[in-house]
Amino acid sequence: MPQANGTLDRLQEFANLGEGEMSLFIAMLLDTFRGGKHPILNLIGEHGTAKSTLARLFKKAHRPRRGTTRSLPDSVRALFVAVENAHVLAFEKVWKIDRKISDALCQISDGSGFGRRQLYSDVGEIRIQG
Repeated sequence: MPQANGTLDRLQEFANLGEGEMSLFIAMLLDTFRGGKHPILNLIGEHGTAKSTLARLFKKAHRPRRGTTRSLPDSVRALFVAVENAHVLAFEKVWKIDRKISDALCQISDGSGFGRRQLYSDVGEIRIQG
């Protein structure tokens, strides 16, 4: 649990990362606390290299009570709804990313939005910002 005047040194104990990778991981983690555009953290490694554990740790460091991973949504709309409800998302066991989902992830990363006709309305629109 993060504490005032704490240190990030203990984080290395839980992360299966080299020194340079750890610096990048910490930079990405700190980036989640500011507004604006955000890069996408992509954890790649062999089976058993603690990718899911690191993703949960990343998410818990931002919001301690919401440290779970989820599957990647199968529609752009569902992805934007997930973003609307959580500042940090962690997707697990992603083997392939559909082109439309890939484009939507890029939109979310650069702060673009998603618009759609509001249900039961002829001219109303809902907008979700990435």
